Amino acid sequence: MKLKRLKHNFIAVEILEQDETTPGGIVVPQTVEQNVRKGKVLAVGPGRWDSGVFIETCVEVGEVVLFSRFIQDTMINIDGKPVFLFRDLEVFGTVEE
Repeated sequence: MKLKRLKHNFIAVEILEQDETTPGGIVVPQTVEQNVRKGKVLAVGPGRWDSGVFIETCVEVGEVVLFSRFIQDTMINIDGKPVFLFRDLEVFGTVEE
């Protein structure tokens, strides 16, 4: 299955989590380390209307975004990978890899 387009200001994000290893060899899962997730945008909606003004979605397909681990989201499976759907307003910002 491939996402083509989403409604309103929703985005689909594939999580890019990596566990870190300490110098002593202990693996620290990202879930323990921080409350911010990183993911790659797979699909975006066109935007939303607010008080008669159209506001475009703030991210583009392919960008890597940061967002809270505690947002209200919906998870679906695409090709066996978890993909999260949520509004673009939940994005803190984008990062370069």
